[in-house]
Amino acid sequence: KSYAPYSDFRVGAAALLDDGEIVSAANQESEVFPSGMCAERSLLYYVQSNRSGRKVRALAIASLPASRECSPCGACRQVIADTEKRQGAPIRLILCGACSATVVESARALLPFTFKLE
Repeated sequence: KSYAPYSDFRVGAAALLDDGEIVSAANQESEVFPSGMCAERSLLYYVQSNRSGRKVRALAIASLPASRECSPCGACRQVIADTEKRQGAPIRLILCGACSATVVESARALLPFTFKLE
């Protein structure tokens, strides 16, 4: 469901919620760069808006073309870390590629120095 006519880099994300539901989203590009949205943020914003109170247990990210695992950008890493903080539980990340996958147990491993508004 990705819309990526400019980069042709299609990314999809799926989340396993604490009630067993699986929801998904894809990246969406705009010709007015950088007005597009990554799959991960599209998904997490959707969950917050439409499944408020549900915890995200796992988040899988895959891309085409995929010569290696798809890793979240810095903005997505921060939003994943924010989601973990809000829900009080880590999110297992599954970064998928053409022939391999890497599992990371928490966004903290991807973004050890997260921004904190104090």
